[in-house]
Amino acid sequence: MNMAIVDYAGLTAGQTDSDIGKMICKFVILEKSGSLSLVMGPVTRFRYHAGLLDHYCRDHGIPASWAKKPDLVEIHDSSVVLHGGGWMEVDMDSSKARLYGTSTAYGPYRSDLARRIIADHPHFARFRVTYSR
Repeated sequence: MNMAIVDYAGLTAGQTDSDIGKMICKFVILEKSGSLSLVMGPVTRFRYHAGLLDHYCRDHGIPASWAKKPDLVEIHDSSVVLHGGGWMEVDMDSSKARLYGTSTAYGPYRSDLARRIIADHPHFARFRVTYSR
C-alpha cells in the first residue's frame, strides 16, 4: 500500500527546523485506491478538521460538499474511506511529535494507520513520536 503525508503545514517541505520551531496541526487519515494519506495542516489555518478535509478534496479533485459549515464536509466518492482525525504537536528543536485527540466530526484516528504512515515517511525518522487519545 502506498503511504503519504500531505503536509499543508510545511513541516516536511525542507524548511530548516529554526524556521518552524513548534507547531500544532490538525490531521485526518484517508484511504483511496490502495493509498493511505495522513493529511495535516496548522490549526492557525485550519480551525476545524472539515476545513482541512475540504482543502484536500479540492486539491485532489475529490467530490465533496459542506454538510454543516464549518464543522462537517461530506465526501461523495465511495472509494474514499476516512479513518478519523486528531491533533499533532511537533517540536522540531527536540525532534518530538505527539499525535493525540479525536476529531469531533470524523471520530478518533486509527493509531495503527498513523503509525504506519509516520514510520514510512523519511522526515519523521529522527523523531520520537508518541500516540494517545
